[in-house]
This record gives sequence, C-alpha cells and structure tokens, in this order.
Amino acid sequence: MLKLIPLAFLSLAACAPAAAQQHDGSRMLEQLEKADTNNDGAISKAEFTAHRASQFKRIDRNGDGFITDSDIPARLQRRLPPEMSSDKLQATFDVNKDGKVSEQEYTSGPALMFDRADTNGDSVVTKQELQALRTALANRQ
Repeated sequence: MLKLIPLAFLSLAACAPAAAQQHDGSRMLEQLEKADTNNDGAISKAEFTAHRASQFKRIDRNGDGFITDSDIPARLQRRLPPEMSSDKLQATFDVNKDGKVSEQEYTSGPALMFDRADTNGDSVVTKQELQALRTALANRQ
C-alpha cells in the first residue's frame, strides 16, 4: 500500500480529499504559495505542476521513479491522519493501479486546493483568490 508523508501530501496543494484539506488548510495554502516560483503573487497551473515535479524528486527517496512504501520511513507513516489513508491516496494518484505512483501520475493528478482557489477557472490563482480561500478556511475552523 502506498503511504505518503505529510510533506508530500501538503506539497500536492490539496490533491487529497476535502476532509484532509480541512484538517490543515493553512499548511496546504503555504505549500500552494510556494509554487509561485517567479514571485509575481500569482500561481499559474504550470508553476503548480513544476512545483509538484520538484517535490516528487524529494519524496522518491530511493530514486526509482516511483513513490512507494519504501520511500517513507515507518515513523512518518504513523503520523498520517486517517483521511490520508494509503487507499485514498492510491485511488487519487495511481491511475494505472500498479500500486505505485509515477512522476507523471503525481504531477498530473487532481489539484483540488488549486482548483478550489482558482474561482474564475483561468488556471491562475491570484493573490485575491488565495486570500479569499484563506478567509473561507479560517471561517470553517
């Protein structure tokens, strides 16, 4: 079963189920903001995808081109909240159902937090959209 560390999960900027987003929305927002590599205050879908690719290389600790259980130390596996179960993560990213997540599956997987923030659907998350999402998440807590 595939299990990802919280950093990996957060770096996806909400590829996880909505319950996981609510679990720690502020940390996911921080990760989303880190995707703004040109520091213009807006996050394009291309920047977001490139950020995911850079995170993949850090998560794939053994360098085999896949994220599997062997990449994640047991002590970190135990820290995952229930809503981040390996079954849910596999269902989200493992498109070909081979029990591991390739870089292509990881970078092109669902981006629920990005999509939620991009309220006008133009594939760019602006400062205003990020602030609106931050406010909405704060009001839920």
